[in-house]
Amino acid sequence: MSSFRSQIKEYLDKWPNNKAVDEYDFEKNIIKYGKRRDGRAITRLPGDEEYVRAYVLTKLVNELGYSMDDIELEKTYTIGRPNKAGARMDVIVVSVKCLARLILTI
Repeated sequence: MSSFRSQIKEYLDKWPNNKAVDEYDFEKNIIKYGKRRDGRAITRLPGDEEYVRAYVLTKLVNELGYSMDDIELEKTYTIGRPNKAGARMDVIVVSVKCLARLILTI
């Protein structure tokens, strides 16, 4: 495991009751995020992006107090005119009124 991934694992290991990441196994490249508003199933760690997302979500929820109920992953949106191209926001935190409070692209 790379030094980068080891540092992420060390950080996640500090949170035994992690509300953002339910379980992970970096040796098997498996991850399971906590229940969110989008319900999108992300279970694999294919590359560094997913490791960073696990770190960011853990930081947002466990340290900064955001709720998983207000977080969506990989939200699709359209760009261009006419709306032909699609893209995804890696992490979006929404308010009670469903307005974007924070958008992250990793």
